[in-house]
Amino acid sequence: MIVIGLAGSTACGKDTVADFLKKEGFEKMALSDMLRKLAKENNMPIDAENLFKLSFKYKDELGEGFLGKMALAEFRKKGWDKVCVVGLRRFGEWEESRKADKAILIYVHTPLKVCFERVQSRKRTGDKISWEDFSRYEKDLSS
Repeated sequence: MIVIGLAGSTACGKDTVADFLKKEGFEKMALSDMLRKLAKENNMPIDAENLFKLSFKYKDELGEGFLGKMALAEFRKKGWDKVCVVGLRRFGEWEESRKADKAILIYVHTPLKVCFERVQSRKRTGDKISWEDFSRYEKDLSS
């Protein structure tokens, strides 16, 4: 199995890179979609604040690689040979994801203000957020 991990701030362009990789035969899995699924299972509204809280709750309970571990199990269950993991934020997520036969990590960089403007313009569930909360969230996730 080949895993390409995409890391970077929210709305920096990771999905654009992943869409290119899909054209090259890679399956795509976004770790944020896994958090949205956990929010539904916990009967929580899907918004930026709740996803942030869930991320830290499960990190504290299961370790910082919990999303990477969940993703790798899902890849194997589905029998995927070429996978693009979108949204790696913590080193532990990458450590788990790279347990595949071959793994590559790509960091996508875009200025944070541009990322915020993109978040404001898209219509994704959970993206309604202020600049102050967005910048705090990005800082907390990257520390």
